[in-house]
Amino acid sequence: MVPEMPKLTVIIPLGRQTSLDPDWLKAMQALPDGSEVIFVSSGHYFRQLEREPVHACLSQCQIKWLCAAESTTAQLNTATATAQGRWLWFLRPDHLLNIKLISEMQTMQLDQFRGVVCARVRYLKSAPLQFRLLNPLINLLSRAIKLPLPEQGYCVSKSMLASLGGFPPGSDDSDLCLLLSICQLQLPVQMTTATLSSSGRTGRLLPWLGLCLHALKLHIQHQLCNCNRRQQNS
Repeated sequence: MVPEMPKLTVIIPLGRQTSLDPDWLKAMQALPDGSEVIFVSSGHYFRQLEREPVHACLSQCQIKWLCAAESTTAQLNTATATAQGRWLWFLRPDHLLNIKLISEMQTMQLDQFRGVVCARVRYLKSAPLQFRLLNPLINLLSRAIKLPLPEQGYCVSKSMLASLGGFPPGSDDSDLCLLLSICQLQLPVQMTTATLSSSGRTGRLLPWLGLCLHALKLHIQHQLCNCNRRQQNS
């Protein structure tokens, strides 16, 4: 019997990590049976990865291990090309899932939605101070100007990602650049009510805040254009 193609694929770029935190693995057990989970890493670290604990802990999932160049762009594009799911959920090794968030992601009518889904992020006590102080602002801004922080575990459809040409090369902030491209298209952003916990150690707050200012400028220009059109038509 051929396994059913998963609706949602979880993609986790590992960077230079060769092992995963036991608490993180335990949190990932909330994923439903048959979920596709793709781990992608660069050559040197790929060979040193401790895979046995992952398979033992996530025995309910379809696990893939991929090797790619060390750049974030190469790892994300390699995983995206291999993914079987119609929707791709990009997580980090410091994201702690919970059953409520998984359930909410499963019940969303993703196939009828064209945009970005992201989680409401909650930074742990171990997170850098700037992340914890700006935690409410991050959740507010990502929804208001339609530009999520990658820390929020963003989820996009594979077809939309392909139509945008994938993750743009030449930058370690390629996921931020992709999210900015989506923001420029004025696509909706849907945020979960459940939270995604994060240590903030893989976050890039300053680049995101810089792009937020740019996105806010675009948002204001878009609103002014709409206002001018309404005045001309009235």
